[in-house]
Amino acid sequence: MKILISWLAFNNDFADGKAVEEGPTFSFHKYFFNHDKHFILSASSGDDIRAIALNALIAKQYKEREVEIVYLGISDVININEVRQKVEKWMMSIKDHEIDIFISPGTPTMQTAWYFIHLGGAFKTSLCQTRAAKAYQIKR
Repeated sequence: MKILISWLAFNNDFADGKAVEEGPTFSFHKYFFNHDKHFILSASSGDDIRAIALNALIAKQYKEREVEIVYLGISDVININEVRQKVEKWMMSIKDHEIDIFISPGTPTMQTAWYFIHLGGAFKTSLCQTRAAKAYQIKR
C-alpha cells in the first residue's frame, strides 16, 4: 500500500476558520495525490474540528479517497523529542508500507522530526514538499 502522511496545516489549510481548497493539503490532493491512503496527523488528543473540516472538504471533492485523522496528543509542538517519539511509535503500525511524507504542513519542529525519522532508516519513506501556487513566478 502507498501511504501519504502529513500534519494538519494549522494556519495554511484554513481561512476565516474554514478549510480551503487553496491550502497545502487540499492542493496536494488536487495536483499530486497518487496514494491508497492519507493519514493527516493532528497534535490534538481528540476530535479536532479543523481536521474534521479538512477531511470533509477532501471527501466532498474526492469521494473515493481514504483519509484518516490520527490524533497524537502532543502537548508541546516544538518539543522535538516528544514529536518524534509519538510519530515513530504511531508509524510502527504502517512500517511495512511505502510511505510518502508531505513535509510542507506543520511547525519547523515537526518538519525536523520528519527528517530524523526519514534518515533513521526504520521506515520506507520518501519526502515531498510543495509551495502555494501564489509563490510561483511565471516566466515569459
